[in-house]
Amino acid sequence: MSTRRLLTVVALLGVLATSACGGGSDPKPAAKPSATATPVVTPTPSTHPIKGVSSYVALGDSYTSGPAIATQERGAGLCFRSDHNYPSLLAHDLAITSFKDVSCAGATTTNVLKSVRSPADALAQVAAVKPSTSLVTVGIGGNDSGLFGTLFQTCAQTANTSRDVCRPYISSKLPQILAHTQQAVARTLTAVTARAPHARVVLVGYLRLTPTTKGCSTFPVSTTDLAVVASAESQLDAAMSRAAKDAGAEYVSMRAASLGHDACAGAKAWTNGASAPTDDGFPLHPNAAGMRAVAATIRARLAG
Repeated sequence: MSTRRLLTVVALLGVLATSACGGGSDPKPAAKPSATATPVVTPTPSTHPIKGVSSYVALGDSYTSGPAIATQERGAGLCFRSDHNYPSLLAHDLAITSFKDVSCAGATTTNVLKSVRSPADALAQVAAVKPSTSLVTVGIGGNDSGLFGTLFQTCAQTANTSRDVCRPYISSKLPQILAHTQQAVARTLTAVTARAPHARVVLVGYLRLTPTTKGCSTFPVSTTDLAVVASAESQLDAAMSRAAKDAGAEYVSMRAASLGHDACAGAKAWTNGASAPTDDGFPLHPNAAGMRAVAATIRARLAG
């Protein structure tokens, strides 16, 4: 895969971040999500409810909403929400009687807390949380300060060259970005708890994208930079764990669970590389298997 193609793919992360929740014009994704009339998954007698959890609100970015995973919800627009993302799967499995998913591709902590007026109206996600809500999952932080988009765009530049820009970026820029992200995520969780003081508030971590040792042709990072990019993902996970602790919320990390399921893991992958099968997720995002894994991990935490 050419460097130009790699940069085109990682640039789509920035397109999502600037257009889906109130900035920029409509994107033209490389893998356009399908939109059909298939209804959102509903509870069945085979579900496993958890005592005290009946009203559920899901907040988050594209790792929550599930762009390009079949089937995309009508009316979700540029938020690219799948009815088989992990909130929908979790709501189904827990026999939730009241479920609201307001996750949106490209969302930052600002989009969770504040309404956006221009160029497209978007209500603050936190407005969906009510005093009666008993469960809130939050998957946010990767878009703050352009973290994911800038990280992969910077490190993709070295995939087919000898330029060393990836490591300097991670060592010099990442610490301050993560410090800001930790504070912003903690503020977000605190605001959620204030709106639903009796709810279980669960911050959900990100699935692995980057293998630590062996890359693949569809992943936009050179072999020499794999370990340092994987380290950046791990540092984000640690920052989110600290944010949850600071806010008194629960944290579900996906780092351990997704070991061996990175974007280069073939049939075992829970995330896509720079290309993705039709209706199975956007490039550099979770696929359907990844969403199932996240839902199962959260369910186990709630039941534990």
